[in-house]
Amino acid sequence: MWLRFHLRGRGSRPVEAIAWIFVRTVENVAVSCVLDRPPVDRDVVADELTAMVTAYLRDMSLP
Repeated sequence: MWLRFHLRGRGSRPVEAIAWIFVRTVENVAVSCVLDRPPVDRDVVADELTAMVTAYLRDMSLP
């Protein structure tokens, strides 16, 4: 819903594709953290993933 509202009037951005990519990215990082147990603190992973998604969304909402 956020994507549809913020992309209104900004051309033909593929909202469904963007949402799918976000969901798959977060899902894959979460599953990989559990299964692979990388030598990275989970809080760092969460913070970096949040920063990545937030930066993308912030950039999309600029005029």
